[in-house]
Amino acid sequence: MRAWLEKGARYTSNGLKNFKNLKYEDVKKVLVIRHAALGDMIQTRPFLYELKKLFPNAKITLSTVSTYQIGAPYDLVDSKHIIDKKNKSFFSFYKEIKKLGQQDIIFDLADTSRSVLLSFLTRAKLKLGFPYRDIPLVYDIKLYRSEFNFEADILLEFLAIFGHKSEYPLNFNMPKFNRIKAHKVVGIFMSSSTPHKNYPVNKYLNVIRSLAIKLPEFEFVLIQGKAEHEKFLDEFKSLQSFQNIKLREFTPLEDLINWISQISLLISNDTGVRHIAIGTHTPTLSVFNLTIPFRVWQKYERCHDFVSNIDGTNPDEARVVAAAVNLLSNFTQYGEGKKRNENNLLK
Repeated sequence: MRAWLEKGARYTSNGLKNFKNLKYEDVKKVLVIRHAALGDMIQTRPFLYELKKLFPNAKITLSTVSTYQIGAPYDLVDSKHIIDKKNKSFFSFYKEIKKLGQQDIIFDLADTSRSVLLSFLTRAKLKLGFPYRDIPLVYDIKLYRSEFNFEADILLEFLAIFGHKSEYPLNFNMPKFNRIKAHKVVGIFMSSSTPHKNYPVNKYLNVIRSLAIKLPEFEFVLIQGKAEHEKFLDEFKSLQSFQNIKLREFTPLEDLINWISQISLLISNDTGVRHIAIGTHTPTLSVFNLTIPFRVWQKYERCHDFVSNIDGTNPDEARVVAAAVNLLSNFTQYGEGKKRNENNLLK
């Protein structure tokens, strides 16, 4: 195989030799390590979809950890390898590694201490990973990871090294948003796994009130999560005077994915629910303060937008409302009796 790289990655001379000696048809076993939460799991889906196209005869195994199983894309792989994070014994961990056997290629998409050790102890002809830390003797090729590009695209750069041309827009192999059939519903998820990065709830409520008044033909739905701080029951009580504001009960992930694929817009922080919307190609509006927006902004589909201040403070509610109205006017059937402007729709 030819390694399609010049200055965009670090590689060992022996690793490059192994790369050149490996033939595409000889790749039979591939291990993908992804120890991460829901949003990262969703962003891994295009990589796995394209990986199967690159190596159609390979058995692809996805390695995850027991604490991060929500949204794990097992439907796109041939087998799964789950490490029990509660078991602290190195001997047990080593036994789990030995079950993997010899691999042809390893892609470490996690770069955690656990994933590095897993990569190091698993035999493979070729090992690729991210150089968050300068760890020698583990990876044959290390791909630089940018903070300023969409993460799903960065993962696909691993496959570009093999000369693979990926599909764009990305194929997440999930239910797909249809702008013509989309319901006049705006979903709002006000939480995330990192609360200190959230847009303040009181500001969200002001945004929701303004949108409910400005767009009475739309229904605005607060999405509930599983945890208590994701229920928003008290917040919903303050909005009950609005007939077009609803509260959605917590449902299994598959039901949430299908529902999000049918709404007109999702407004949220940087969270796994947002990545679901990106995976279904549903328009999204993200509100950022401390989050670096560019790593999670899918910029080539114009139906995704974000609002932030360059100093990292919380953006004004009026800017969020204006951005939401703009997305709804350009990518959905906006307003009772109004004609859609086909020229503004995503082709």
